[in-house]
Amino acid sequence: MTNNSRTQTELTELLEKIKNSSAEAIILFTKDTNAEIILEAAIRHKVNRTWIASDAWSSSPKISAMPDIKLAGEVFGFIFKQKEVPGFKDHVMSMFNGTENALLKDYLTQNPLCSNQSVEGRQCLKPSFLASYIDQDESYRIYLAVQVIGEGLRRLLKCDTHQCEHSSKFTASELLSEIQRVNFNVSTTHVSFNSDADPRMGYDIVYWNMSEFKQGAKIETIGEYSPHGKINVPLYLFKNLINDTVSAYNCSKTCAAGYEFQSEGKCCRSCVACVIGEFSPGNSSDCKPCSERQYSSERLDQCLNKTDEFLPWLDPFSIILCSLAATGIIITVVFAVLFAINLGTPAVKAVGGYMCFLELLSLLAGFCLTFTFLDRPTQNLNCVGVPLFGIVFTLCISCILANLFQILLGFNFDLTIGPWIKKLNQPLVLVTVVSGIQVAVSVSWLIVNPPTPQETQGGTTILHQCEMTSFGYFSAMLVYNGCLALICFLLAFKGRRLPDLYKNASLITISMLLFMVMWIIFLPLYLTMSGKYKPAVEGAAILTSCFSILFSHLAPKCFIILFRKELNQESAITEYIRKHYERKGISVIGTQH
Repeated sequence: MTNNSRTQTELTELLEKIKNSSAEAIILFTKDTNAEIILEAAIRHKVNRTWIASDAWSSSPKISAMPDIKLAGEVFGFIFKQKEVPGFKDHVMSMFNGTENALLKDYLTQNPLCSNQSVEGRQCLKPSFLASYIDQDESYRIYLAVQVIGEGLRRLLKCDTHQCEHSSKFTASELLSEIQRVNFNVSTTHVSFNSDADPRMGYDIVYWNMSEFKQGAKIETIGEYSPHGKINVPLYLFKNLINDTVSAYNCSKTCAAGYEFQSEGKCCRSCVACVIGEFSPGNSSDCKPCSERQYSSERLDQCLNKTDEFLPWLDPFSIILCSLAATGIIITVVFAVLFAINLGTPAVKAVGGYMCFLELLSLLAGFCLTFTFLDRPTQNLNCVGVPLFGIVFTLCISCILANLFQILLGFNFDLTIGPWIKKLNQPLVLVTVVSGIQVAVSVSWLIVNPPTPQETQGGTTILHQCEMTSFGYFSAMLVYNGCLALICFLLAFKGRRLPDLYKNASLITISMLLFMVMWIIFLPLYLTMSGKYKPAVEGAAILTSCFSILFSHLAPKCFIILFRKELNQESAITEYIRKHYERKGISVIGTQH
């Protein structure tokens, strides 16, 4: 291979073929000058492979000393058996003891022997340097060649240690034929040839160790190839050669963490990444799936435990809900105490008298149910919040409904009204019947198919929530409460013009309107939402419902009791009614009780 434009073109094409090939090892059978050019180009173009060197360049000191040779990849090679020629080193040393040798004499004129006095301006030579500089590879092969030719001659001429039987005349083909049949030992090496005239001495396997040098490589013998085709490499050397940093195109490579072997129909296996949810610790391990409660790390080299996700007590949203619920509980208790002290006054009677305590009790229970939506649900008892809210809020609305009937029938002077309607003015019976229907629905829900704690597996999390597996019961509860709220709204809207000093009907209209609007917004949000804040939305809906009634229906009466005591009198109510009807041109005869 000469260094011209055509050669460069062929070299470029060769490297492109190598880069585009799936082959992981390249057998480079050429002379050392060509191997040097190819490897220089491989370094320059960053072509990293495993190179199998022929004996022509596998022990080349020039190529192994090339800068950045490690960028070309790993190098293994085969060379003829390397041994020392018996007695040759002693022979070289003996030549310095006065033996006449024309070649040595000429060499010494250029490089004189070192003595106690240095030779000015010239480099001196020590006999031991020359002896140690002998190329064992070359000299031993020459030595064996001479021995083989000598053995061929001995066989051809039938010579013993003293004389030969045949004449010295023979042809080259006769000598070659005898050489191919030789079978003898030279020192510790057995010499013979096969039918193709190739020697059966075997080869040494060498490896270019680049780990100890920044530049170049050290050629080390790591095993042997026997004439019978058996490769013998010491195990400890073999282990040292296999590690995680060998060439990406090496058939003996190991896969990095997060990868596994895959053959893909090629002669050598390739490393492919594990899929999400699997892991491989490396060292050619197969990808294994993580458990259900684990996920694979970003590098896919290990499994990590999933994070349990739920609405904790110390979450900002939880703190807000708890604070509002506690505020509602305190206000409800204060209202109950205030109504109990002023039980016989008109303001308390206007909200149902003793029935207002049942209403306050239901609101108190509603505020307390907010806490059931927080923290990790572990048993069915943690998931009763929504069904129980259906019961307590129905109880609250039924008390308001009974209060409305009292107001409407109390101000209705139409004598033609049916007596059966007046029978509805029985608050306790009305509350029992209306609430009983919702109790039946919610209790059936809790018995047949109650909300239960469930775990939803995510990518890196496990979501813990109460799941409503029966949407029918949930819908029935909401629809029933919605219908009651709508009835209350319509009755309150009808009675908003009645001479009610405390504006009960108007306030109930507002509270029921707030309740219906809030649940109309909540329902689609609840059905489409997911994540740990879904229970917080349920708690917020319950709090909003309770506060809408607490402040719209009950708080104004407390304000009158505390700050407008003059309105909390029977005479004030009588005067308000009289003026109301006088504005309409109706005379009213007042009575004193």
